[in-house]
Amino acid sequence: MVNSPLSFPLNEVFAAPSPQKQRSLQCEHPSIGLSPRKLHHILTSAETGNSQSYFDLCTDIEQKWPRYAAVLGVRKRQIAQLALKVHPHPSLDNAQKHSELVETIIDSGLLQEHMLDILDAVSKGISLTEIIWEQNDLWLPRELINRPQKWFEYVHPNNNPDTQPLLMMRDGSNSFSPLPPYKFIVHTSNLTSGCPHTSGLGRLVSWWYLFYNHAVKDWLGFMEVYGKPMRIGRYAPTTSEDEKKRLRQALATLGSDGSALIPDSIAIE
Repeated sequence: MVNSPLSFPLNEVFAAPSPQKQRSLQCEHPSIGLSPRKLHHILTSAETGNSQSYFDLCTDIEQKWPRYAAVLGVRKRQIAQLALKVHPHPSLDNAQKHSELVETIIDSGLLQEHMLDILDAVSKGISLTEIIWEQNDLWLPRELINRPQKWFEYVHPNNNPDTQPLLMMRDGSNSFSPLPPYKFIVHTSNLTSGCPHTSGLGRLVSWWYLFYNHAVKDWLGFMEVYGKPMRIGRYAPTTSEDEKKRLRQALATLGSDGSALIPDSIAIE
C-alpha cells in the first residue's frame, strides 16, 4: 500500500464542489433546444478541451431516453454483480500478502457499493471516484466519492498540442490542477479509439437521440390535433391587428377548451 510522503494528504478531500461554475453539481441540461448545429458544437468542443456540456448531455440522454437507459442499466448491472477475485503475481515478492490485503478491502463491500458509479464510464467514456484514506497500521480506503466527469479535463501540458494530454481537475475557466497520486479510481471504457472522455456510448448515440427527440415531438404535435376539425378564422380587410391577435387566440382556445369569446366583426368556421 501507500507508504511514501505525498504532496496532498490522502485522508482529505481533494475534488470538492466549488461555488463557481467550474465544479458545480448542477446540470446545465444542454438537451433543451438541441439542434444539429448545437450538437455539433458540443461534440467538437469536447474534442478540443471543453467537455462540460458534453457530459451534461450524456446525463440528459440517459434520463430522457428510456430505452437507452434500460440497455445501459443492463450492461452496468451485469458487470456489477460479478464476483471480484484477486490473483497474486507469480514472480513478485510478497504478492500473496498484498493480494490478501486487496481481497480484505473487496470483502468490506466498499468497492461493490460504488461499482455502478464507476461503470458510468460505459456511457461517458470515463469515471472518476475519489478515495479518502485512513491510516492505522496501513493506509486503507475509508470512503469512496463519485465525482462528476465535467470537473475534469484532458489538458496538454504548457498548452503544447504535441505533448501527451494529462487528466486534470478544473480550478477555473482556464486553469487546472494535476491529480495527486493514489487519490482516484479512474476507469475508462474505450469503446472507440481516441480520447477516453469521448469514447463512451453517449457520443455514439447522441445523434440518434437528436433524431429520436425530434420524432417524438412531431408525434406529440400530431396527436394533439388528430381528430379535431380544422378551425378557420375570417376577418374583414379593415380588421385591426389587435382584433387579428384576438382571433388567433380564440382559435387556439377553441381547440383546447372548446369555447371562445370573439367580437361580431370576426368569424370562425
